[in-house]
Amino acid sequence: MKNKVLIIIISTISLTFTLCLITNAKIFIREYDYNTNILIGNLISEIKEEYPEIDTNKLVSILNKDQLENNLNILEEYGIDIQNESISLSNQRIINKMII
Repeated sequence: MKNKVLIIIISTISLTFTLCLITNAKIFIREYDYNTNILIGNLISEIKEEYPEIDTNKLVSILNKDQLENNLNILEEYGIDIQNESISLSNQRIINKMII
């Protein structure tokens, strides 16, 4: 009888802990996506302001590509290693919070 109670208690604690981790991960992913969307929105806004002749459909088609191109060299020129850090400082802070 004691073993059954102990198994139920451990199972409940494990399930609660797992649900908390999943919920926490979803919150961080949502926040990360939100920040990324703001970053992309800011980039598009700056591009449209600086180069008003750029076609909006072209920008949309770039954002909606099925296959992402790996242009690592461009980011490496600015000292950004996408394997180890985020391009956005706000997203990097989210990642750091999630690791803690």
